[in-house]
Amino acid sequence: SINKVTFNDVAGADEEKEELQEIVQFLKNPQPTDITDRSVTLTWEVEEGFDVETIVIGNITYTITEKDKIAGQATIGELSPETTYTAYLYYKGKQCGNRNFTTIADLEGTIQVHPEDDFTTLLKEAKAGEVFTLFPGTYMLNLNEETGKTSQVEITQSITIKGIYPTALPVIQGRFGFKEGASLTLNQVKLDGSNNSSTDQAFVYKNTGDFGALTVTNSTIMNYEKGVLYNNTDGITIEKVIFDKCIFENIVCTNDMFDVRKVWIGEFTVSNSTIFKSCANRSMIRFDNGSASYPGKADPVVKLENCTI
Repeated sequence: SINKVTFNDVAGADEEKEELQEIVQFLKNPQPTDITDRSVTLTWEVEEGFDVETIVIGNITYTITEKDKIAGQATIGELSPETTYTAYLYYKGKQCGNRNFTTIADLEGTIQVHPEDDFTTLLKEAKAGEVFTLFPGTYMLNLNEETGKTSQVEITQSITIKGIYPTALPVIQGRFGFKEGASLTLNQVKLDGSNNSSTDQAFVYKNTGDFGALTVTNSTIMNYEKGVLYNNTDGITIEKVIFDKCIFENIVCTNDMFDVRKVWIGEFTVSNSTIFKSCANRSMIRFDNGSASYPGKADPVVKLENCTI
């Protein structure tokens, strides 16, 4: 809610008071292009005679300059990436507008990718530790130009893929396989299996070896026919698999949705997520405890927490 400005010199009819109260939200909603990883550009409209003075964001107090007032906007920096803030606009010490926004993904040191880039090649040639930040749009993995269908890309290193804007998730069509030693972190993306050349799962482990973590957060996984996760090969260990704050939609499940058989996974967690229009044919979680085949490995920990199903 907004603290209303009190106008001591107003003593007119109720309609006039209501009209004045309606205009105190001078601050406009920032658009995605107004928000970076460490700054925001805020715009406002004020009635003549209202001389806005300051903007407060967290512990930052920004004094509005004459140049800002002429432009009706100001850019405030020194913010933190991927952080939700509330900006407050003040006139004579009284609040006359507030807006919420979230800074985008940290771009420093990342590989910025646009939909027209060859994302498949970038992934195949990725080096360990690289972070790919994706602008909004659709990214087709291993696209077959003749059929127009997407397919699997194998992750060979430990990498991160994340969408830049939390309100405009990039769409990745295709699926992921893994080679020994690989790990993958996904954040703020939408995985769509509707254009795949096969019905396979979004994440498939078929190569033997030891693997790092698969961590998927703040993402949507949709339209995969067989399921989300599959591994049924001896000699595979995976540090952990975590899905947090995700939405799963239209996962038909001709196999089990999370299908874990002969492999060893130290921890498997689905938390704070929503699962709907899924698991019509098979179970949601199949977890065969294969730890006996892996000497020295403890029984896995399986968690399903705070989910809406």
